[in-house]
Amino acid sequence: MTYEISLREYTGPLDKLLELIETKELEITAITIASVTADFIDHLQKSEEDIDPSILADFLVVAAKLVLLKSKVLLPSLSLNEDEEADIKDLEMRLLIYKEFSARGGKETSEQSASNNISSMWANGEAAHVRSFLALFGQQTFFVPATNISIANLSLHINKIAEMISVIAPPEPEKVKSKIISLKEKIQELLTRFRDAAQHSFASITMQKTRSEVIALFLAVLHLFREHSIHIEQEEHFGDIVLKRKEQKTEN
Repeated sequence: MTYEISLREYTGPLDKLLELIETKELEITAITIASVTADFIDHLQKSEEDIDPSILADFLVVAAKLVLLKSKVLLPSLSLNEDEEADIKDLEMRLLIYKEFSARGGKETSEQSASNNISSMWANGEAAHVRSFLALFGQQTFFVPATNISIANLSLHINKIAEMISVIAPPEPEKVKSKIISLKEKIQELLTRFRDAAQHSFASITMQKTRSEVIALFLAVLHLFREHSIHIEQEEHFGDIVLKRKEQKTEN
């Protein structure tokens, strides 16, 4: 006889994410995880008040990773750094492990088994954490004062340390120059391109562009698509996006 115990505090973002994937009868891959981004965010918006505040941050962290993954699917030219790529792999692995240990996981599945995943992480000295700052807890050292130390003495020495630190000149703050990218300018840039040629690839117009410019150009593309000024085609996931000028009909 099997009993299933469901506790509200143990129902977290992985459980909901796995539910959305299995509802569509999909396997756990980066692309399928990205495909349920809208459903996950919609659930988060509708259930925000019902989610335990202690795990709401966990939902937001997973939502941020899903948006990042969805952006990569839509924008193949968007480059991710090592940390972002690791976050995506971490989410995929934690979903596989969670499925194996949950009631949904069977004895045999098409995905890599949880035991192999855990063994691999253990051998590499890795650990999975919902939020990255939790990983620091295992490296912390704690100070336990002796029983004969009084609060007055401790306060006195802390004040002396504060005085010593105050005379040390702080480092000069670094000035970071950021270029403001105008969406209006990017829309005009695309319109100029389409006056010269009827078709462009998104990869060609974002070549040697910064990440901020790539995002601004993508938003400009969505604006022109909404205004029925261009057609958008993408034959496969992670494939290049083809932009075609929509010819205006002329009345006789």
